[in-house]
Amino acid sequence: MAFAAVIVLQTRCWAQNNPPPAGAILDLNGTPIPGGGNGITYQQYMVDFTATFKSTAITFAFRDDPADISFNEASVTDLTTPSGNLLTNGNFTGGVYTDNGNPFTPVGWTYANPFGTVSGGVVNSSCNPDPLGNSTCWFDGALQAYDEISQTTATTVGDSYQISFYVAESSGCSTNGGPPCNFSASARTASLAPVETELTFYPTLSLQFLNQRL
Repeated sequence: MAFAAVIVLQTRCWAQNNPPPAGAILDLNGTPIPGGGNGITYQQYMVDFTATFKSTAITFAFRDDPADISFNEASVTDLTTPSGNLLTNGNFTGGVYTDNGNPFTPVGWTYANPFGTVSGGVVNSSCNPDPLGNSTCWFDGALQAYDEISQTTATTVGDSYQISFYVAESSGCSTNGGPPCNFSASARTASLAPVETELTFYPTLSLQFLNQRL
């Protein structure tokens, strides 16, 4: 069973500034938001890991108050024994199905929303094109908590693997008073003039993997 399915809560609870899951192998905290949050500039991120079991679940967790993250071109490749992309539907053009109440879950992935966050992720066919020209992406604006997508792939024990993906973000750094600004690990409040409303600024994306023995 994939990790995402394990942690889904069957009863809905409202998000209350819940942090992303612990144990991430990549966290964008402290790194610059691509394009100053202009929503159209994508940046590629990569991280390597060594497989210790025959099956590995790759989980991406998202949160963005008060804007949206565009996530695309997810891949896992074997660096030891060169391979193509081991993920199914990594560019999200392969259709959708309903999983855990989300009718826009990408085929090949599972969806989890453990804290009942609103504005959770969906496959969106009208995203700004990524560097590969693809305008279909995972579009996620989860508020006050994370949601996540996950996929399990076969891996060879001892082989090194590389995970890569592209991200754009659309906040315009508005709650920071404009660019430059970074992804954040903790929410902070700021007023957006002239609207006298407190907003949290917490664009974050964290990546986990969970080894599973077959």
